[in-house]
Amino acid sequence: MTENVKEIYDTVYSNSILFLNRGITEVLSHNNLLDEALDRETGIISSLFTQMSIELALKAYLIKEKGIKSILLDKYKNKTEPEIYTAFLKNSLHTKQYNDLKIIIIKNKTQIFSDDDFLQLDQFQQFRNLIVHLNLKLADADLFDLKYEIIYVMVHIIIPLLTKINLEFESPTSFYDKYLNKSAYQKLISYEPYVSEMEKLAINCSGISYSCPVCRKKTFSPDNNLCYCCNLNLEYAVEYTDCLKCKNKNSVIFDHLNIEQNHNVMDGQCLHCDSRIKVLKCPKCGNTYTFLDKQELTKCTPDKCYFY
Repeated sequence: MTENVKEIYDTVYSNSILFLNRGITEVLSHNNLLDEALDRETGIISSLFTQMSIELALKAYLIKEKGIKSILLDKYKNKTEPEIYTAFLKNSLHTKQYNDLKIIIIKNKTQIFSDDDFLQLDQFQQFRNLIVHLNLKLADADLFDLKYEIIYVMVHIIIPLLTKINLEFESPTSFYDKYLNKSAYQKLISYEPYVSEMEKLAINCSGISYSCPVCRKKTFSPDNNLCYCCNLNLEYAVEYTDCLKCKNKNSVIFDHLNIEQNHNVMDGQCLHCDSRIKVLKCPKCGNTYTFLDKQELTKCTPDKCYFY
């Protein structure tokens, strides 16, 4: 990407984030309860800001992946890059319509979107068009659903377009931590529709979601040691073992790095039932056991390995 094209890309990218922030701010200005609808004004304004962010994010993505001419009208096909840049500086550069940009993404079978994502993209666009052209009358049920649709497209559409974040290994919260002010960020990770979407992400990645030891939301994935809500990352810092109390598999975390210095016994915490429980890691066989009293240990003990 040349310097001139990068300047265009950076402008489009930053404007997408600007509208995204405004959309988030509008949504967060309302209640954060799961079972309450947005008010009509909040729903309309936040939708328009979010749709603007999507359209600009599409352009930013295509500039990066397909080049500047991929987003421009056909009349620019034979234009040189300096001519395109001059038109950009004069605010006379004309880009393709949103549908045309979306078709490029679909035809290239990009891996960043699933079929469900494309359906949501279409649905959100239709909703935006109704607002702009027909002054859409919104029922309470529409305003209730809209709250979740906005969060969905922010997480599954805008984030993949603007970043290289792989949601199986990284949290979208890290993106918002970077671009939102601290007040908006704290509101977002406490906003129940967002937390609900992060719970789904954690389950999609690991088949189960646990309670995060820091934010206490049920958004922690044991597969990648990551909380999708507060962005806590425990990679390499903890190991897991079974819980004696709730019988859940691999739900107790403990500090495996310092357990040897503590006579192979550490305090653990069950992320499923929230129990505080002791963990033994046998220095000979490496097996781990949870216990409340040493008499409960029927195999390895702090003094003797059962297997050796």
